[in-house]
Amino acid sequence: MSSRLFTEVREKRGLAYRISAGRGEYSDAGEIAVTGGVNNKRFEEALKVVIQELGKLKDDLVSAGELQKAKEILRGNIVLRLETTPGTCDWFLEQELLERKIETPEEKLKKIDAVTAEDVRDVARELFVSEGLNLALIGPFPNPEKFRPLLKI
Repeated sequence: MSSRLFTEVREKRGLAYRISAGRGEYSDAGEIAVTGGVNNKRFEEALKVVIQELGKLKDDLVSAGELQKAKEILRGNIVLRLETTPGTCDWFLEQELLERKIETPEEKLKKIDAVTAEDVRDVARELFVSEGLNLALIGPFPNPEKFRPLLKI
């Protein structure tokens, strides 16, 4: 609830009831998805703000504090996940299936600690490109094509 998207889209502008970003990993591809519950009448504005926030990751370095907070959240999620049998099983199965290589939690945590603000910016520049953006809408949108020109980052 303190992510950039949550702060900018929900708290500052009141454009969404919920907003979040996540990732999906597959054997041959992956995804980064932003999902939200947005008032249909303000959807265009919300979409512009989301695109703008993603663009900031390409253009600006995240602050040391923001990077540290993100690392702590990620570390905490890993540790909590490994406290359950299904979570531990998933941890090792995903690695075996997707990467054919097993990393211990300690090895993964070291890699997380090594990430720099420049690394974040470099990955954002690689992934957040107009050609890769897609949009799925649920709701009464008589002319969804009007949103296509907004999918530029």
